[in-house]
Amino acid sequence: MKNKFRLIKNILILAVLVFVAYLVYNFFVGDNKEDDWEIEDTPLHIETIKTIAEISTISYRDEVVVDSVEYYKDIKEQIVGNAVKLIDVDQWKHGIKSSNTKRRLTLIVKGEVRYGLNLTGNNYKLEQNKDTIWLTLPKPEILDVIVTPSSTEIFLEHGEWADYERKKLEKKASYQLRVNSKKLNLEKKTEENVCRLFENMIPGDKKIIFNFE
Repeated sequence: MKNKFRLIKNILILAVLVFVAYLVYNFFVGDNKEDDWEIEDTPLHIETIKTIAEISTISYRDEVVVDSVEYYKDIKEQIVGNAVKLIDVDQWKHGIKSSNTKRRLTLIVKGEVRYGLNLTGNNYKLEQNKDTIWLTLPKPEILDVIVTPSSTEIFLEHGEWADYERKKLEKKASYQLRVNSKKLNLEKKTEENVCRLFENMIPGDKKIIFNFE
């Protein structure tokens, strides 16, 4: 069953890549005539590049541990709180320790960070002469940070926690995933992938010079 799902997923990914290739090809050579072609900044081409919108070339997966702890305010509250836990079937093991921890939630959160180019703002520039194409593109950025609650594991749960508090921890995990990805220099790897992508999609023998800004 897993192999079947993996096959379907790969087919969908391939279909998306073919569609993006088709759009980029039309953008660059929609009006070509024999060997002499020009790239015109027409409304049609602008709409085509907006349709592409985002090009994602790097997907980074990781898992992080996030924690939220609340302590008793004083010794009196600690004694009463632990006494209450002793008569609770689910909490007695925490009460017997007479800990100063009122409640604690530790989650192992799995997520994915997508790097690529955001082309939604018409933020590209293209110039050319007989031999060379100069393509200026926006700098790679994090397009999305995906955290799936169904993949989150509870490492430790002590006390009662509301859904909104769990979501706050997931947001904290999302931020940590973003920070972790920044340490891996994925922007540079994304630039390299984008260059290869456009070199393969733009036909002809012209030299392509890329600039990211």
